[in-house]
Amino acid sequence: MKKLFLLLSMSSIGLAANAQFVSRNASPVMPNLKKTVDLSGPVSLTHKQAARTTATAFYTQAFAGSLPGTWSTGVISGPGTWHYTTVASTSAYHLAALASTTAANGWMIFDSDSLGTVGGATPAGYLQSEAINCAAHTTVRLTFQELYRKFNDSCFVWVSTSPTFATHTAYAVTANNSLAGNVSTANPQTVHINISATAASQPAVYIRFVYYGAGGGSYSWNIDDISISELDPHDVDIHKSFAWNPQATAYSSSIFATPLAFVDSIYPVVLASNQGANAENPSVNAQIFNGTTSVYTQTQSYALPVGAQDSIIQYGGYKPTAIGTYAMPFSATATGDADMTNNVDTTFFAVTDTTWMVNSGSISTAYYLHRATPALSYMNGARFDVPTSSTGDTVSGFGVAFSSSSVPTGAGQVAVQLYSAQQSSTNWTYVGTSVVKAVTAGDISTSSSTVWAYFPIDAAASGGISQFILAPGTTYAAVVQTKNVTTDLLILASSVPNATPFAGYFGQSDSSLNDGGNATFGASSVATGLTSVPLVRMYFGPRSTVGVNDVNASAIATEATPNPATSEVKISFTQATAANTVINIVNTLGQVVATQTVSASTNGSATFNTANLASGVYYYTVNSNGGRATGRVVVAH
Repeated sequence: MKKLFLLLSMSSIGLAANAQFVSRNASPVMPNLKKTVDLSGPVSLTHKQAARTTATAFYTQAFAGSLPGTWSTGVISGPGTWHYTTVASTSAYHLAALASTTAANGWMIFDSDSLGTVGGATPAGYLQSEAINCAAHTTVRLTFQELYRKFNDSCFVWVSTSPTFATHTAYAVTANNSLAGNVSTANPQTVHINISATAASQPAVYIRFVYYGAGGGSYSWNIDDISISELDPHDVDIHKSFAWNPQATAYSSSIFATPLAFVDSIYPVVLASNQGANAENPSVNAQIFNGTTSVYTQTQSYALPVGAQDSIIQYGGYKPTAIGTYAMPFSATATGDADMTNNVDTTFFAVTDTTWMVNSGSISTAYYLHRATPALSYMNGARFDVPTSSTGDTVSGFGVAFSSSSVPTGAGQVAVQLYSAQQSSTNWTYVGTSVVKAVTAGDISTSSSTVWAYFPIDAAASGGISQFILAPGTTYAAVVQTKNVTTDLLILASSVPNATPFAGYFGQSDSSLNDGGNATFGASSVATGLTSVPLVRMYFGPRSTVGVNDVNASAIATEATPNPATSEVKISFTQATAANTVINIVNTLGQVVATQTVSASTNGSATFNTANLASGVYYYTVNSNGGRATGRVVVAH
């Protein structure tokens, strides 16, 4: 059973993590903080996926039907190695099936999680190519599609001109090795590695995909659709943009949905890479729109040497002064760049008056609150940093998204407990609790729709207080606790942007005794952290009469078909409560290029003419009844 205990050290940007655990009983039940299964499937991100090359590949390998006889696998240590598959791993902590371009024909996997269960071994192995002729090419780029999740393991690509790898160059797979623990890539993620230093002009080049697992096993590394090409002469790539709030003390939070009272200055951040053969000094522009109104614009020139990966570009701060839905588009201009599809990136955030949510809400996975067999209980939730500049606001209740893998609790009950800590300390103090109630089928999300179960403040159990005033300069943790639960009960989780060194731990977890109290959380001087944030959010204002159905009405499931679109695209939506719905199509500059309103409906759609739109990436937003959903659509003529 894999565990992650993180002692969070205070730092203005980065966070250090050390293993530490404190318990009130002599033989504590150690919490299982590793995610159960990958719930995301193919990932549709607000951000575009990794850059592609425009150069023609001179070698490809799609593993169509089997591992080719000219390829080989080998063991470095421990049991097992790479193998061919057409299905997802079936291990205890399996990921979804790889959604690569040719996934129907199969792919290669190193299933560390399954192998690690064999005697607690440390599995490591390699997948090796045949000889690849690069003699006619003065630059060489390796490209492949993958699905990977990080847990104390590492990934490398070895390149050699020797079939025995007597000498070789090891290239780190930066996209994987820089992830925080328990965070996965997109599905699929496209990886590019410049291997020119070793492979250029060589008649026989061998490639090894090398995976080092952790003792007891990590997750798995899935690879498909390998290609080798020359580098484009000029190819700048920007990606993983987000709105960053360094004023949130040590946890430097990203912004997704934040009450106006708690929004401090935010800073646009984008990562930039140089995928081309020449050094670049692109001009990178950042803008912010509140709806269709431009409220911010800044431009920087940034030096990117050949092979630069994930260079962080940070802009000056902007403090929102109005409630609204904000778009933050970025664009890069580099002379001679022929592939403009990876020169734009857009992220979104919201400033609200009723809801505080510290993650994107895009489902990544789930954590156990209670596991029936063996019987184990945990506390999981989200942390909220109140800026010192805040005037404070009142919390009236909480929303919790339970996984569709959950079973109603029957006689068991669940509550959300609120703890506080001064931002100069990690010593948690109990503040109060929500009502304690059983989780019914109506409280549990489905595979296609996120349901937010509502937990109002319990005034009687909280000293007569029906609303809590959050104090400036204070960190709060809203954690979900169980009492006499005997069924499997899981809470959905969402990954936050992970852009080193802007990685923080926005989730909280600790062990539980399943008695309505806590095993260590309140008494501990240690804050344990999760980089995948459990879906727990706060509500503000007089919501004491709001029922579960009212809160669930803000959950919206959407779909865009066809995608990519040529002449038209249909945006469909499903929601619990009929309401007027506004659907916008937004370009990468944050400009609304088309809009439609659908009259009161629970299941509706709007069809947009895309024939007159330029080919490229667009985003759609579905706004209804206080809720909002965002998706990505590609127009290709």
